[in-house]
Amino acid sequence: MKEIKLLQLEIENFKGCAFADIEFGGRDGAIYGRNGAGKSTIYDALCWLLFGKDSKGNATFDLMPLENGEEKHGASPEVVAVLSVDGDQTTLRRVYSEVWTKKRGSTDAVLTGHTTDFFTDGVPRTETEYKQIVGGLVGEDAFRLLTSVYRFCRDIKWQERRKMLFDMCHVVSDAALLAALPQCAELAGEVGKLTVDDYKKALTAQRRTVNGALDELPARIDECERSAGELAAIDFDGLRLRLDEMQTEREARAGDLVKLDNDTAQAEAKNQLDALANERNRLEQDNLAHRCSQAVPVEDPRATVRAELEQIKARLREASAAASDAHTQIEMGSLRLDDYRKRWREIDREKAPAAGVCPTCGLTMPADKVAAAKTKFEADKKARQDALLADSELLKKTIAEQGKVESAKRAEVEKLSAAADKLTNQLATMRAPEPPVIDDLPGYVERVAELNDAITEGQKQLHEIVTAKDDRRATLQTEVDRLDGVLNSIREGLAKEAQLDGLRARVDELKGQQRELAAEIERIDRMIDQCDEFSRCKVDSITDAVNAMFRMARFRLFDTQLNGGVRDCCDVMWDGRPYAALSDGEKVKIGLDVMQTLSDFYGVRVPLFVDGAESVTDFPSVTSQVIRLCVSDEELRIAV
Repeated sequence: MKEIKLLQLEIENFKGCAFADIEFGGRDGAIYGRNGAGKSTIYDALCWLLFGKDSKGNATFDLMPLENGEEKHGASPEVVAVLSVDGDQTTLRRVYSEVWTKKRGSTDAVLTGHTTDFFTDGVPRTETEYKQIVGGLVGEDAFRLLTSVYRFCRDIKWQERRKMLFDMCHVVSDAALLAALPQCAELAGEVGKLTVDDYKKALTAQRRTVNGALDELPARIDECERSAGELAAIDFDGLRLRLDEMQTEREARAGDLVKLDNDTAQAEAKNQLDALANERNRLEQDNLAHRCSQAVPVEDPRATVRAELEQIKARLREASAAASDAHTQIEMGSLRLDDYRKRWREIDREKAPAAGVCPTCGLTMPADKVAAAKTKFEADKKARQDALLADSELLKKTIAEQGKVESAKRAEVEKLSAAADKLTNQLATMRAPEPPVIDDLPGYVERVAELNDAITEGQKQLHEIVTAKDDRRATLQTEVDRLDGVLNSIREGLAKEAQLDGLRARVDELKGQQRELAAEIERIDRMIDQCDEFSRCKVDSITDAVNAMFRMARFRLFDTQLNGGVRDCCDVMWDGRPYAALSDGEKVKIGLDVMQTLSDFYGVRVPLFVDGAESVTDFPSVTSQVIRLCVSDEELRIAV
């Protein structure tokens, strides 16, 4: 243990002190005087002598004496101290002098600067040599800490105070403490090279990311389910039935084309004409024998036209409804696509947290943690944007398909409307047939007329087949093409069944992700709970170790928050009260207790200056030399 005592302090022209020569003799002493009488100047003088700073650590301060409010030029501040270092005397001296220079052509000297001279035991020294000698006696940080009863408890930052206490009590590592806690066995296997605090911060950040992803899933699931619900409303069985009907009709028209190309139609037309002629001959023969037979009712051709018109109207309504449904789906898809773009831009505008600074505690983060945090942020951002892009591509495909459906259905509506108008006009011109007067075989006249008409029509068709084969073929081809369009439209509708299966599979996939993320949240919460349990055990262990080093002072090193978490702190306590709530005398006593322990830790005892010592009535005994600064209603007085 190195012991430094102040034997003598001589001050000249330093701040407000013109001259003082104090013989301490290594004993305790007291300096009395009113406020501003110069008590603290003595403490400042010793600090400036050793380190060139005042007692508050300021390297720049007014050390020149004043005269009428101005610096007293020509005066040289000087401080000399005789110290006892383990019984050996050492004399230190520092002199601050003005430099006056006469410029060329001038008779008056002007102040151009200052110089400082250093001496140890009467030997002039350079500044570097002087600092090395003083540093060999005591370090500046240790001296400033051990000469004031207030610095450790009041003036330094609590983080610095906490670190010093941990160094003093040799706090064990997190890994060593974890190994002794069976309830934290899972945490010990997961924390790796990180401290528990850093691991908890990583878990908390990870939880925010996972929870954010989990919060987005219900909306995405709901969107897929809504789209699937819209597709599920389509009558796929009805579409398949209509596909078979249209396929049959198409095959019939295609068959007519084949017959036309093979002249089969011409042969069939001739056969039909022969059959009609034979039937007419038989009818004429039968009429002779059955002239008074029952009349054959004449069929009203308007019924056939009406039936055909109703069929076309039904198809027209179906095509209009399909076109409207496709248009509605396109509009809904466009709205959802705009929402996806907006959400993608919002994600794209997100920025990584300020580099190097922890958003929770404000402390500078290690470079590797900054890089990892930024990489994780960018990966999460890209994953959410990719998911939106994937859903957008699926939606764009649906919109394109519906556009094709709408176009096809609009064209079909136009064709069917024209056909309906044509039949309506035809029906308006038709009249009911007059009932025949049956004088011959019932239905004879009509049948004969029908056969004649059929024969005439057959002859006309035969003529058309022979003379207008190309026109007939074009008409049939047009009908085949129209039926192909209808078939393609039906197949496009049936293709949505596969799209429906894809959406349902996507819903199952998203729900699986939801379960996985929920399980991850549960795991993270379990590990955070173990971190909190470890922190509680660490609090008890460290607090007991630190407080065991002091006689009166106690330290609150951790603060339990309302949410159950633990926040680092370093509050000086005495008898359950914080330092700020103590009286001036109690603060001095606590400071003396702390200085005693710190002196043992640093292995050096230096003169201890106690400002405000008049507030202490029962001054505790310490092993260091104590110089009390007491406020009193008298001129500056020194008692040793």
